[in-house]
Amino acid sequence: MGKKYVGFYWTLPVPWAGFEALPDKVDEAAERSLTIRYQRDLARRWAKGEGGVLICEKAFMEIDPDRGSPEIAQEATKLLLWARERGAVLLRVDFARQGNWRAHAPLRRALQEALARDPASVEEVPLEAIPLEGRPRIFDPEEHFGAWREAWRKRVASRPEHRALILSHLEELPHATLKEQAEALLAAGLATPTGKAWNAGNLRKFLALG
Repeated sequence: MGKKYVGFYWTLPVPWAGFEALPDKVDEAAERSLTIRYQRDLARRWAKGEGGVLICEKAFMEIDPDRGSPEIAQEATKLLLWARERGAVLLRVDFARQGNWRAHAPLRRALQEALARDPASVEEVPLEAIPLEGRPRIFDPEEHFGAWREAWRKRVASRPEHRALILSHLEELPHATLKEQAEALLAAGLATPTGKAWNAGNLRKFLALG
């Protein structure tokens, strides 16, 4: 057996599209997420090209749709320790190296600390356009993440209108509790500005913004 690798893959949730969970098995997660599929296929190509073998692959979903969390960095650290105990190297795709896509400060800090202790513990797989399993077209990360960034810009730009729509619904419930108002917004098919389900807590924060 050649060099041993462990694949670490992650993606963001897209609540407004109903994408809020990943299956535990990587291949099933790759069926749900193009980002996971790209990382998986890129890592597999890399490992094969290096004459090595992937002994484990894990896919994770972030907590929020617009930021990286310490929790994912902790998962990467745990997986890195697991890999080290087995004489394996952690493989990760750093999207932020090109176009600053999906920058993840907590993850970057955690892996930089690991590399400072052991420079051979992590390998970053360079981005490239590749064919993906089960898809006829070449997957171009620049094209894919550029389109997602533009969609996010449009969503952010539409927030004032979205806020006005939410407030107009709440005006019809002047005596309702926050819990009742949140339930009414859900019943009307309205989500939070980041696409999550309403509850009393996030509605209170939303209203406090003025």
